[in-house]
Amino acid sequence: MFGLHLILIVISSITRAETVTSRMPVEQIHNIIALRMNIKVSPQIPLPKVVYSSQIPFEEYLNLVRANFGKYPLPSGFVNMYSSIHNMIFLIDDAKIYKLHPIEVTSRIQYWFEENYLLKGRSI
Repeated sequence: MFGLHLILIVISSITRAETVTSRMPVEQIHNIIALRMNIKVSPQIPLPKVVYSSQIPFEEYLNLVRANFGKYPLPSGFVNMYSSIHNMIFLIDDAKIYKLHPIEVTSRIQYWFEENYLLKGRSI
């Protein structure tokens, strides 16, 4: 596997208008998931950094995720994904998307934490 998990939300042009963020701190989401999955939290394993699409220029995002895509074509817009290479969760934070698809940013972070730890099969 090339360290990449995608959802089907692809944005071809992001405007930096209204954004959304998580309702709770990333550390709290992490701890809730660890408790629910009965996984011992290890301070030696760093939490993935959450990077919102409004916080990073698209070209910088592409440079960070290029290795994750390998021989596959790079996306034409931001995609929600976890990069195991950089231990980063990239999330679209355009409020228009969340109005169309009623999923909260907190749920997206939760999903990527669960996928990361389930796939790696390790303590967090």
